[in-house]
Amino acid sequence: MDQQPKHSLFIFRNHLTDDFIESLLDDYVYNGIKVYLFTMDSLKEYEDWDEWKEAKKRKLFGWWKVPYQTDYQGASVSFIDGKVTNQQIYDYVCHHTDFPSKLYEAEHSPANQHLIISAGAGTGKTTWMIERFLFLKHMGMEDLFFHSAFITFTHQAAIKIRQRIIQRFRDYYEVTYQPIYLKWIDEVKHLHISTLSAFVETLFEKAGIHQPIPVTEKLRSFRKRKKELMFEAIREYTQVSPEAFRPFTKTPRENLVELLLKMNELLECQYLGSLFHVKLHFGNDQVGFAPLAKFVLKYVHQHLETEKKELKQWEIQDVVRYLERMVVMKRLKKKWNLRYLLIDEFQDVSPVQVDFLFRLQLATQCTLTITGDAKQSMYRFHGTEYTSFSALKKRLIQQGESVTTIHFTKNYRNTPRLVQQLNTLVMKWGNQLASFPASIYDQLQSMRPIGNKNKGIVFGPFAMGYAESENQAFRQLLEQLRGTDTAILVRFDYQIQEVIKQCEQLGFFCERSRLGNFYRSLPVREMYILVRFLLFPENPSFAYALHRSSYGVNTLSNDQLIEQFEPDQKVILSLLEKQPDFIYWRQMQELAQRKPIFSILRMIIKDLSPHEVYSQRFLTRMKTIHPNRDIQDFVKEARARRMEYQMGVEKLFYLLRKHFSKSAATLYGMERVLRKYMETDDQEMLDPLSTEYTGHRFHVMTIQQAKENEFDHVILPYTYDPLVSDSRTVVFLHKENEEWRLNYRFLLSSLLVRNTYFMEREPQEMKEILGEEARLLYIALTRVRKQVFVHAIEENKRSNLPNTWMDLLKMGE
Repeated sequence: MDQQPKHSLFIFRNHLTDDFIESLLDDYVYNGIKVYLFTMDSLKEYEDWDEWKEAKKRKLFGWWKVPYQTDYQGASVSFIDGKVTNQQIYDYVCHHTDFPSKLYEAEHSPANQHLIISAGAGTGKTTWMIERFLFLKHMGMEDLFFHSAFITFTHQAAIKIRQRIIQRFRDYYEVTYQPIYLKWIDEVKHLHISTLSAFVETLFEKAGIHQPIPVTEKLRSFRKRKKELMFEAIREYTQVSPEAFRPFTKTPRENLVELLLKMNELLECQYLGSLFHVKLHFGNDQVGFAPLAKFVLKYVHQHLETEKKELKQWEIQDVVRYLERMVVMKRLKKKWNLRYLLIDEFQDVSPVQVDFLFRLQLATQCTLTITGDAKQSMYRFHGTEYTSFSALKKRLIQQGESVTTIHFTKNYRNTPRLVQQLNTLVMKWGNQLASFPASIYDQLQSMRPIGNKNKGIVFGPFAMGYAESENQAFRQLLEQLRGTDTAILVRFDYQIQEVIKQCEQLGFFCERSRLGNFYRSLPVREMYILVRFLLFPENPSFAYALHRSSYGVNTLSNDQLIEQFEPDQKVILSLLEKQPDFIYWRQMQELAQRKPIFSILRMIIKDLSPHEVYSQRFLTRMKTIHPNRDIQDFVKEARARRMEYQMGVEKLFYLLRKHFSKSAATLYGMERVLRKYMETDDQEMLDPLSTEYTGHRFHVMTIQQAKENEFDHVILPYTYDPLVSDSRTVVFLHKENEEWRLNYRFLLSSLLVRNTYFMEREPQEMKEILGEEARLLYIALTRVRKQVFVHAIEENKRSNLPNTWMDLLKMGE
């Protein structure tokens, strides 16, 4: 072989020998060269070699048996580092094997080639992204990690990607023992992997810009402050325009603020927070909400701008607006030689973000690789558009750039039956729903073996209800799937708690998403109760809350309180004085006045073991509710909850000590800190338990939360909820003649409020909503490896227009 491969070797050879096989391992695989072997010869005698198995396990060696073809008898060809020199043989082996040809071609694309990877569900996109980095490193881009960025959609995805890159280098090292891979593992820390918001912040810091926005600390959201300002603005509006506010006097202010927050969030996602720098119009409606909304949003912006400058703290949209200036972009080129930018989940990028990324590429001349699937776009309520791929490609081509689009269609996750059902649905939805993108390139091909047991989509009466008759089929299904990797997927957050409650009533348990839940978890809430009690021991509400918590003896029931109720609430304190732990808490109150608060809290936890108390109470309750059930799962769940509680307490202590590392911790200070984070923090997550503790649980999450996961089984219990209804608040933006228009519809008491812009675009918006719901349903169906259990009942009528998930599913019949 004249030219030696640097990354991979594709070999087609008709006749194999032991010496040839050994040379593949010794000369290539053990030197870090990935080998793809295709032959018409028998491979049986080699497939049991330990060396083959190990190399295959590490994904450095793959082999395929090709059907015999006389035209290729005696043929022997090699493709080095992806350069195909015999297209006929290449097409033949790709057609007759499950070789991932499109992943191979994309992986070996020229380093300076812009790529758009349209990757269907389960087609190996994440694996490809990591292999692409390996190819670039092997081909000589030694400083790749210092001049590259990898943008993901969530912080968790960023962590997983970094871990998988490190693991891939470790695989290479454990096969080759070459120190270069240890060096690359160390260099991974220099590779910027983050969300788009964190990437923008890094760009800002890399540019070394300190005016007019000096970055003194991490960017923040100001969500709580915005809410406070909105209440202030509404109060001021009632004074300056009392008649205009009259239609809203009976509407709870909290409801108005939630609607206004949704509008403001949409503007911020488009980086239109500044109402003074864009032409934004609100239209008119029948109750005069438009002037109220404009007044409040402007009020929030004006006051927040002033406060930001005083505090020297900023939001992501402030930085993006500043970075969009080309002079700043050019400064970035000098400060950070960004050469390679990979963006995952590009279908969830907004038009404004597309514009920003285009400007960044124009200024830095970096090579772009964007991946995703337009059929899985699901954040339209944040201003994202499934058309982002075509929008960026069009602008790059207009600029004279060359862009290659590659479609990944070989599916390695779903069963053949499910893939067949998905393909039918995709084409039907694509033909009948204007906003569901589908083409012949979206037809998946399952690479999994055909099996009779895996039926794809299974329909049945899997509804949840409080009556025993309603629950029978659902209970049987849970019993059938108990102990398996199963997820119950829902559309809305509030449905998660419904599912957890229903499952627990049936004696089954769930594992919910842990993102952002830490400061609202039971260990934190009960610690807050404890701190408030120590601060205000004479407050009856605080004292009784502590008594009922895992820190209290819980001997006083609500019925006893009701029987002896008095308006002044003194009876509560008198009853608590008679409880067996009263003296202990008196002692703790006195010690809290004299000793450091951390030592007092530690003493209380050691004395009372709240994690043990919580676990035992739970187990007792389950035995009482389900006296005839095998208690094995109850014991497992009690053990898991004990560990979760204990881990939650330890994590809270760590975070509190970190917060008070430079100041003295006091009860008052701790109460303020806990209250603040319980109200505002949506990032800190509970540390996950191992499957040793949670293997008996069903996962339950929204479809958005499930996007990065896959399961053996999925249950969809809510399939008859209307997709389009008057009770659904709809807010969206559209641009016309360089002017932005805010469209809205919401229910005010019993009155449906719609502004003029919404009424003009309502038919189109309803089509967009149906397309969005079809994309959500598609994501749900593609999370599963084996079977999807869909709630369905016998119906004689069929809707002309789809308005439920079941209507959408029936379109595939």
